[in-house]
Amino acid sequence: SQLRMGECDLLLSPVLVEGDGVFRRILIEDRYVCLMDPGNPLASSPLTPEAFTAASHVYISYEGNWRPSYFDAMEAHGIVPRVVLDLPSTGELGRLISGTDLVATCTNLLALSYGPGLAIRPAPVDSTVRCFQYWTTRTNRSRAHRWLRDLIAEEAAAAQAEAPPAS
Repeated sequence: SQLRMGECDLLLSPVLVEGDGVFRRILIEDRYVCLMDPGNPLASSPLTPEAFTAASHVYISYEGNWRPSYFDAMEAHGIVPRVVLDLPSTGELGRLISGTDLVATCTNLLALSYGPGLAIRPAPVDSTVRCFQYWTTRTNRSRAHRWLRDLIAEEAAAAQAEAPPAS
């Protein structure tokens, strides 16, 4: 709504926004992975659906405004995470997980941003998310805005190209 009302010029979001006068570009398509402390017993073996279900999970709800697609993909396979902590954002996720048995499911790029101190394992169900860049007719023809959109797209592509897959 802020984009449509002119209160912001650019939106980066995994939420699909459609409508007249709204333009979008896919920035990133990323896989979901499981992030955990290297001392977590789940970090040293493949993460089975049973082990995933039994683990204590941190769920990032983004203040209740978005449900990650991995949740639906896992529920379709009968896998329901046991959520013990619901966070409004990813800001302190790395520090929160460190030294605990907690598991967080997040995108590979986000998991990599926490550095080598945490273990990253493939999620038990393959699921991806797309992040889009949105703008409106109001800024569509602006050279400066186009430059900014292109710069963001180039940086997103470079980050994705450099990211190793979860092992």
